[in-house]
Amino acid sequence: MHFKSLVFIIFNSAVIPTSTRIQNFLSFLWLILREPIVKEALKKLPENAVFLKAEVGDRTTWRDPNNVFRTHPKCQISSIPSLIEFNTMRRLSDKEVLQPSLVELMFED
Repeated sequence: MHFKSLVFIIFNSAVIPTSTRIQNFLSFLWLILREPIVKEALKKLPENAVFLKAEVGDRTTWRDPNNVFRTHPKCQISSIPSLIEFNTMRRLSDKEVLQPSLVELMFED
């Protein structure tokens, strides 16, 4: 019997101390707002699924147009946070990741 695994990846920016407090605050705020939403939705993750977290780097690294997560054909992330189902076109970006119903819908088999 062959089992197909579903792979979901959430892409986050690294929360790294920077010279400006507002950048730190905004990165941290995104993390605080989305963490409980994703954690709750994970309860609906199919048994044959894998959930991964990927950090895209600090602000400078992420803003680089050649960032591997922006350019890799399997990822092509354009905003942070992003949640994708790997090897499909299914994805949530930016504020969509803050909507529990959309995140749960992503995990439905």
